[in-house]
Amino acid sequence: PVPVACTPDAGERDVDDDCDEVIEASESPSVLYRGYRPQGQGQESVHEVRGEITARDFFDKYVRCRRPVVLRDRARDGAWLNFTNRWLEEKAGGAMCHVERRSRAGEFGLSATKVRMSFGDFLKRVRSGEDSFYLTTQEIATDSSGRPVRQCGPPVSDLVGDVPLHPPLFGHLVVSNINMWMGRSPAGSSSGLHHDFHDNLYIVLRGAKRFFLLPPSDAAGLDLHGALGLVHPNGLINYRGIVNMTREDGVPLELVGDKSLDHLTALADRAEGDMAETVEEQIQYAFRYVLESSADPSASGEESPRQEVSGAAASSPVPAPGSPARKRRRLDKVWDEGRSEACPAAPSRTSPEGAGETEALAPNHFSKITEAQARATFPAWLDVRLRPGDMLYLPAGWFHNVTSTSSDDDGHLAFNYWAHPPSTHGSFEQPYDDSYWEDWLRSLSTSTSDSPPSSGQGSRGRERSVPE
Repeated sequence: PVPVACTPDAGERDVDDDCDEVIEASESPSVLYRGYRPQGQGQESVHEVRGEITARDFFDKYVRCRRPVVLRDRARDGAWLNFTNRWLEEKAGGAMCHVERRSRAGEFGLSATKVRMSFGDFLKRVRSGEDSFYLTTQEIATDSSGRPVRQCGPPVSDLVGDVPLHPPLFGHLVVSNINMWMGRSPAGSSSGLHHDFHDNLYIVLRGAKRFFLLPPSDAAGLDLHGALGLVHPNGLINYRGIVNMTREDGVPLELVGDKSLDHLTALADRAEGDMAETVEEQIQYAFRYVLESSADPSASGEESPRQEVSGAAASSPVPAPGSPARKRRRLDKVWDEGRSEACPAAPSRTSPEGAGETEALAPNHFSKITEAQARATFPAWLDVRLRPGDMLYLPAGWFHNVTSTSSDDDGHLAFNYWAHPPSTHGSFEQPYDDSYWEDWLRSLSTSTSDSPPSSGQGSRGRERSVPE
């Protein structure tokens, strides 16, 4: 058991008397989650903060212990008051966007078709009462390492200067991207049960939102579309295959080379029993990747990695943990067992309904079960209801089904910030293992990115659209 210390302030509505629970590790061998999870039976409410809270206190009480929290009436002043539909059309009406069209089953998200149209055209459809379209995340170009080259796509990119690009509450966390969520749903529309790969600060400006929440520790029982690989101690979820493996802070292992081996070996040292075997499997993938990527037999004439680890090395005494010999023994075992199938992010396919439309295939991080089935399956869950001006902090890996409702002709509107999740051992000043994400942020164009305050870190050393 690992203690999670998060004592609420007097300005919070305390749900559990206090937040000093002792969190047991999940029984699932692939789930190493050590953060907060509901401890009672049935539906529970989420902590609330009314009034001010500093970024440091926010980190210590909620981010560090991976606890969702609602911040009431935090977006009722400042720049957020400008976001009327008329103002949005003046600022970004010409921006070309991909908008989800409700599926034949009446749902957004998992099976929705995407249609390309101008943001101005979308706003007119909302104003006219049309409820079959929903604006969600937009595709952003990536660099050679697969990292986005901007923090936001249209129409948010047209609002740079009016939208804060780094919320003060996030402190030294690095914002990955910023999104607008907008539609018209008098009867309510649902996202489907899924998780994200980033920490989420969700801000409701119009309409109402209801979140059904389950912790990352429930991942193994949610019948996911992807093959679950590993739930990190901080809740970040990886799917099977080297292309999906990351550190806790979301940095792909294939991009950090030998550092990934050290990271996973340290993770294995903290795991026990079946969990250790699961982490060992992840280590095997990483070793194989590093050796494969560092060897080029056709160019150098050297032996292939498979030849290098066969023969005498395979029959030698068990090497010391972390030694090159042990790395190669692990690689040899993996090579013999065969390469695991990777589970990349869901592709899109052209919809037969018309040009300019694409239909999404089921992504890894969606569950095959409904909210009603989840309520009947799991002993405890959180229920969150947001009104205009409210913010919800949701740590990476928390499963959620979002129901959006609008009550007027302007529709419902929300913004969200996705930030790279901190490592379990991270601090407020240094939330990550190294400066990888800070270096990425500095590499962006200054016209589309604002850096958070410097954390003093030196050079030590993937998100699907869903309707929310």
